[in-house]
Amino acid sequence: MSWAAIARKDFSDAVRSKALWALTALFVVFMLGAAAGYGYFFDTTTAVDLLDLLSGPVNFLIPITALLATIHSISGELESGTSKLLLSLPHTRRDVVIGKIVGRSAVMLIAVFIGVMSAGAYVFAVYTTVDAINYLGFAVFALLLALVYTSIGVGLSALARSTSRSTIIAAGFYTLLSFVWPLILSVVAYTTSEDSILNLTPGRRQFLNQIPPTDAITTARAGFTSVMNTPAALATSKWVLLVIAIAWLLGVPAIGYWRFNTRDL
Repeated sequence: MSWAAIARKDFSDAVRSKALWALTALFVVFMLGAAAGYGYFFDTTTAVDLLDLLSGPVNFLIPITALLATIHSISGELESGTSKLLLSLPHTRRDVVIGKIVGRSAVMLIAVFIGVMSAGAYVFAVYTTVDAINYLGFAVFALLLALVYTSIGVGLSALARSTSRSTIIAAGFYTLLSFVWPLILSVVAYTTSEDSILNLTPGRRQFLNQIPPTDAITTARAGFTSVMNTPAALATSKWVLLVIAIAWLLGVPAIGYWRFNTRDL
């Protein structure tokens, strides 16, 4: 499997450059610090309270870190010219995209897993009663979030020929989904009449709010576990929300591969 060789090299490069250790240290310090900080400064009487509070910072840090770790994965090689050398070997452009996703995902998943487990050590040490299934759900969906955004980052990187362009694309992507998309929905909701084709009923707006990958994964987690004190009202099935997350996982890299495959090196 040619893509496996690329994935192994990408992972080995991360180990040699100490990127894996830096990411792991970041997540350990952040997750453990956030758990201890929230537990000390807020009235978190139960482990569920603490996990509810941790959801916000986790949903911010993981996407940002995954995009930063991947956005130059392909564009950087295109800019430096090393992609020509790579593709002169028995590798296809599809192998490059898949291999980069697998290699970078391994780095992100290891770092996030160790970070989540460090926070878990604090939770199990401080709270007398902890629902292990709830914490497992919290950990699994944190890993899913890392996997989805790593895949998205590689896909976005494949769209651009230079690191500056891929950085702009990633920043625009994150800004659009995190800030502009909710703003657009709010403006449409408050400026359209009930008989307008653009009218957003509460159900429609709630569903559209769950289109961004972070929101889809967070709401699906609430549907599968009781991590959140007040489970989010599901505009649609938790399984459909997982389908939305998987669509992001596969769709953005597919578009990136299409652009990468049709571009002259």
